[in-house]
Amino acid sequence: MSDNRKFIIGWLTCRPGAREVLVELARPYLAACRVEEGCLFFEMNPSIHEPDVVTVAECFASAEAHDAHCRGETFTRFWDRLHDLCLAGRFENIYDARVEPDSADFTARR
Repeated sequence: MSDNRKFIIGWLTCRPGAREVLVELARPYLAACRVEEGCLFFEMNPSIHEPDVVTVAECFASAEAHDAHCRGETFTRFWDRLHDLCLAGRFENIYDARVEPDSADFTARR
């Protein structure tokens, strides 16, 4: 049996002192994402072990649903803000039979 869902686990490393700003910006962002077609769940939480890290856990019905999410205005506006608030992101894209690592450098645009 094949499972088409795409899970994403991630860790956003914030610039020192920016984590709480990111957490507040995430509230309306998450609410908007959760009602997108194909979004099964989406969570972001401050790490209890690392003071500048926010963890991400999301799941979409398919890779195509996640791609549509990433092309949407809600995502692109939020991602743009991450350049001001974060240093880096590390992600694991989890599919039925494989895991694909991914990363983002938010310092390049400054």
